[in-house]
Amino acid sequence: MALLDDELQALYGLRPEDFVRARNDLVRSLRKAGRRDDADEASKLRRPSATAAALNQVARAEPQLVDVLLHEWARLRDALQRAVEGDAADVRPAQAAERRAADAVVVAARRHLEQLGQRDSEAAAQRVNNTLRAAALDDSLAEQLRRGTLDTDVVASGFGFDGMAFDEGRREPAPRKKTARTVDDGTSPAPDHRQQQREAAARRAALVSEAKQLAATAARLGTAADKAQEQADQLRKQIALLQERLRDTDRDARSARRAADKAGLDATRAQQRVDTTSDAGDAQTR
Repeated sequence: MALLDDELQALYGLRPEDFVRARNDLVRSLRKAGRRDDADEASKLRRPSATAAALNQVARAEPQLVDVLLHEWARLRDALQRAVEGDAADVRPAQAAERRAADAVVVAARRHLEQLGQRDSEAAAQRVNNTLRAAALDDSLAEQLRRGTLDTDVVASGFGFDGMAFDEGRREPAPRKKTARTVDDGTSPAPDHRQQQREAAARRAALVSEAKQLAATAARLGTAADKAQEQADQLRKQIALLQERLRDTDRDARSARRAADKAGLDATRAQQRVDTTSDAGDAQTR
């Protein structure tokens, strides 16, 4: 898109209810400035959904939260790739760190939803979470998240996602509108855009396929780890039982030793008495 970054940033930094008016003003000013291509692109920009606007505000007000999440996504992808190669040691820690980072962004987005005058709800939180799940698998969407220029909620479908826009006041998702530039008759994308769309689709398909493979491997490794954990728990129980038996055996052995020592002492004393009696008898005889 040819729009200057500061123009986009100013537009997506607004409250959703102010977006359309500001966008139309921008289109008029771009046309007056002779920037017709930019004006055409700007006219296709959509008013952000409430949850997309909340995420945009997080990217502006708390960019460190988004930066951490992007970092954890990259770390998790690396861990999953190593798992495919046979080293799954980092998968679970990476998954936990990614979940914490995502939860922090969701909490912040819910706070911004309230500041935007929207009712916070579990449904809204789920839409935020779905968009983050989708952005984890789509670099262009992740870049929109980082820059704070999201315009719609995205629903993850399996390990990939389908773009779905949530209209204000609707419970069901509505199809996402096309934003590709059109030729003069307005019926089809320009050839270069069709090529870009095909390339983007191919990249997305490759990414989704890789994600599925990595996720399947992670699931297998997770199952193996769970079984290993179960075996370890059983072994710990057996060890605890054996340690208890060993303590009992040690206690019995100490008791037996004390009894043996006492018996030996009694035997020694008895022998001494016998010897004393014998000595006394010998003396009388003499």
